[in-house]
Amino acid sequence: MSFKSYFKDWVNVIDRVELNKAVSLINECYKNKECTPEYKDIFKVFNITPYYNLSQVWLFQDPYPQKGVATGIAIGNHKNTTVLSPSLEVIKESAINFEIPHNCINFDNSLEDWCKQGILLLNSALTTEVNKVGSHINIWYPFIKSLIKNLSNNNTCLIFVLWGSSAKMFEPYIDKRFHRVIKVNHPSWYARTNSILPPSLFYTLSSLNERFYGNKINWYKEY
Repeated sequence: MSFKSYFKDWVNVIDRVELNKAVSLINECYKNKECTPEYKDIFKVFNITPYYNLSQVWLFQDPYPQKGVATGIAIGNHKNTTVLSPSLEVIKESAINFEIPHNCINFDNSLEDWCKQGILLLNSALTTEVNKVGSHINIWYPFIKSLIKNLSNNNTCLIFVLWGSSAKMFEPYIDKRFHRVIKVNHPSWYARTNSILPPSLFYTLSSLNERFYGNKINWYKEY
């Protein structure tokens, strides 16, 4: 499959040179060490998220380090997961806000539904060695840096959400004259400290999406 046919409209913002450098290094890692996510899922988020519908870019750290957990979509779990990862549990509870009454809730554990609504759920490193957090950050840094710069330069009114210190390193590459930047602690921090991610964040993000793009984000289905 060609570069263009695989990444489709994302070719407008993906630096092919930096991509090839990263892939070359990652190929060696996957050949010699146990890494995650599955090789076929490394760029999955670009297949799921339509570039023409992009409105928000959420940047996290790196994939879940436990074997078989990462899916290629930052923070997402597999659809049939019954026990959510702590970070996703934090996100889910805040997005739904159980402090207000609800009917039956259908929440997509994979977060693919959010991607399809125009939210790019991206990690600062698209891969990691199993049980070694941050082991591939340096490999992916040039690629993610160029991607964030190109997203900033080729779009207007994107909503960037930087989750944690690794994500905040990319703040200088976002032109704040044309984009909104929101900085938040990584969900794992809320999980570790038994703190609640304010549900108001999701209200704000949905309201901004409606203001800039004419539609709110449906964080879950209720029936």
